[in-house]
Amino acid sequence: MLTLPTLTEAAALIEKSFVQRRTLIVAGTCHVHYVGRASSTLELGERILIIKSDGSLLVHRPVGYEPVNWQPAGGVFHVQVKDEKMEVHGVRQKPHESVRVTFNQVYMASSLNLSDSGDFLLHASEDDMHRAILLKPELLEEGFNPLAGRKKSNPDSWIFTAKTKTANSS
Repeated sequence: MLTLPTLTEAAALIEKSFVQRRTLIVAGTCHVHYVGRASSTLELGERILIIKSDGSLLVHRPVGYEPVNWQPAGGVFHVQVKDEKMEVHGVRQKPHESVRVTFNQVYMASSLNLSDSGDFLLHASEDDMHRAILLKPELLEEGFNPLAGRKKSNPDSWIFTAKTKTANSS
């Protein structure tokens, strides 16, 4: 990891990261230009650039969880220092798109050899379960007929207001 590197030092670490297919994190002052499925320009500001080992790219602002610019996996990247600026350029072929992240200053650059073999288990929220039951009531019980959109609040959980039809009821 480099802290307050020169642009040349940062570019050397970044190039090595690309060659070794490592995950790269760079924080600094940059602007971004994207051409592809659309066109965009992100004016100068402090950002975090992440390039993952699969060739995906994310540019984050200091706030918010969604990237302001991104490229899915499969990008090929190059870095160069020219005219006191460092440019990271990524290109994808399908669909064809190009992103240029130009740094005026780098605060931090880190190259990481990350691995992750852990399973991801997604557990549904109560709202997800509510929607699923309304769409497919037989998930709970044959003949179960919830009153659409009605739920009552209980301090501990949500309770469905429902009618259950059985074969013997009219």
